[in-house]
Amino acid sequence: KFDYEIDVDKGLDMEGTEIPSLLIQPYVENAIIHGLYNKQGNGFLKISIVQQDGAILFEVRDNGIGREAARKLREKNMPGHKSMGTAITEERLSLINNQYRVSFEVVDLIDENGRPEGTSVKIWLKNWGKFPTDFDRLMKRGLIS
Repeated sequence: KFDYEIDVDKGLDMEGTEIPSLLIQPYVENAIIHGLYNKQGNGFLKISIVQQDGAILFEVRDNGIGREAARKLREKNMPGHKSMGTAITEERLSLINNQYRVSFEVVDLIDENGRPEGTSVKIWLKNWGKFPTDFDRLMKRGLIS
């Protein structure tokens, strides 16, 4: 029911760069389940990963029904349900901010007539490179060799 594109900056060192796990997964899932699932016609999801001003920018962009329409549908179909996914993800970004200098923004996209046209989520990692894995941490602490 939707097409997608994944665009990765060719200048990124894919072998030498690690990112925190599941960094964009919750936003991709939200775009599909809440934005594109209820869209009439063809949907489109684009994931972009680029270097920008010394940071890595991850963008998840969809042309779905928009956050407000998705919220209204949720309230109608699941009254009393309190979604925690986005709040949990934002809390996680806050926790990893000290190490990775993370910032993010969520923008409701609108067309020239003021109608919802999807959502854009941008996440910037300012400290990026070869992040330590659990294995690296255990070696550093001398727990494995």
